[in-house]
Amino acid sequence: MRKAVFIGFFSIILIIACLFRFVRLGHVPYSLYWDEEAMRVDVKSILTTGNDMHNRPWKQVIYPSYGDYKLPVYIWFATLSAKVFGISEFSFRLPSALAGIGTVLVGGYLARECITLYEKKQHLYLRQIAQLSTMLVIAICPWSILFSRTGFEGHVGQFFLALSIACLFFVKYRKWAWYLSPFFAAVATYSYFSVRFVWIILFIFTALVLLKGSPLRAVVIKMSVPLLIFAILLLPLLRSPLYGDSNRFRLGTDSILKNEAQGTQSNVYREMSGDSKVDKIFYHRMWLTARELFTNYSKNTSLSFLFLSGDPNLRHGTGKEGLFLLVFMPFFFLGTVALFVRKREVFFLLVAWWLIALLPASVPLNTPHALRSLNALVPLSIFIGLGLSILLTHEYTSKTLKFFSIFSCAFLIVFFTAKFTFDYFILYPANSAASWQNGYTQLAQQLYNHKSDQETVTILPFDDRFYLWLMAEGPYTGKDFHTWKTQDYKFNTIPYFTFQEPDPAKISNTSETQLIAGQTTRMKEFVAKLKNTPKHIYEVQGDYGQTDFMIAEVGK
Repeated sequence: MRKAVFIGFFSIILIIACLFRFVRLGHVPYSLYWDEEAMRVDVKSILTTGNDMHNRPWKQVIYPSYGDYKLPVYIWFATLSAKVFGISEFSFRLPSALAGIGTVLVGGYLARECITLYEKKQHLYLRQIAQLSTMLVIAICPWSILFSRTGFEGHVGQFFLALSIACLFFVKYRKWAWYLSPFFAAVATYSYFSVRFVWIILFIFTALVLLKGSPLRAVVIKMSVPLLIFAILLLPLLRSPLYGDSNRFRLGTDSILKNEAQGTQSNVYREMSGDSKVDKIFYHRMWLTARELFTNYSKNTSLSFLFLSGDPNLRHGTGKEGLFLLVFMPFFFLGTVALFVRKREVFFLLVAWWLIALLPASVPLNTPHALRSLNALVPLSIFIGLGLSILLTHEYTSKTLKFFSIFSCAFLIVFFTAKFTFDYFILYPANSAASWQNGYTQLAQQLYNHKSDQETVTILPFDDRFYLWLMAEGPYTGKDFHTWKTQDYKFNTIPYFTFQEPDPAKISNTSETQLIAGQTTRMKEFVAKLKNTPKHIYEVQGDYGQTDFMIAEVGK
């Protein structure tokens, strides 16, 4: 392929990737999820004071947030973005969109290098097609697009993980790139906790493939030095005063490791079998845990999850597509078989990457899980991209057959891409609005619009994290946050706001004007109990036009 043609296709794919990630960024999906909103409050505080909402320095390696202990990289990038573009939903989600574009580029490069490993003749055309095919797969992949448009730290983490592996392949051009890999791995780890386990195993597998045939001394040095650098870079994380609390928080998630029912089931099986020494071994709890882990792995690797239905959580999928477009399913098999036949080292490397990446997603009970398995995006895309490149470079018996095959493939890709585009940009926003706390931002904004300086506001409880939206949308700075009281890193007091259902009788008899706000159904029930009709009732509509909340102004 001529250089100009390659650059042309390369640019077109990159433009497609940008359109999917930047068009209406900050508006689709509606609103920010509470994890995103909490980070945005930290960004707001850092920009005004240099410290987070809890008055801790911005350069800390673990942010307490609202008690869920977040890693710093995404907050730092979002702060930089807000410094340039101002605090908004667009600026907050911009780092993730850029990570999505980076993933397209890195995934294509890795596919090209995988071809190089098993094609001894170094066919430039085949490498170019493999690179462009994999870039296209990621560019229009629902999995990548959805997480490129939301502020989840795991998406940035998977990009830096893939970039660290790309550095290992790049060593043939620049030797120092090998030792750059652990630095990007550390950035990935400081983005998302689970990468610290994934990268070590993945690095060892990759190094064994790339260093095959090298002298033993060189292998030892090239494997031990990056691991040592990685360990040193993680010391600030391990020494953080919040590290223990963050681990306890994450280990508190329901998982197969703390499933008490397994112990009971193990005892029942042993008693039913006679409780012999063999039964105690055969029905040991460890085997039941392994069986459950295997079951969770099967859910995360199922074809239905990958190509048909995806994650049922509407924050992680549309509910209408799999992680990849259905048209790519046969190319996944084609690429997998081709790699197994032609270069098994590369095949086992990508399979290992895939399976290692799924471990953090398979230990919790909630499976399948698109976010926790995001580290598998690149290897799966490479399998599909290589399969697609085989179709495009195959030596057909006739030009007619070649034209029909390529045209049919192109038509199906365009069709499924158009279907996903319609589902995501037209249907998905309204369908998923409740999952994205739609209406929270509008409620906070209207409360401040209708509230006078000294007027009190009572929130009928509906979500104990709603205070994050009040902090983000209110006329406050980080200095204000630092004077408010917290309990377990949650702000339980905001001046002039209370979060409890008041006594209707007391409200009816008070002479002070105040605002009462809550979800529409509960507000109608509450207003019906008042002796006096509220002065004003304001309906709060979300982005899709439905009235989610109401505000009542009461007082004599």
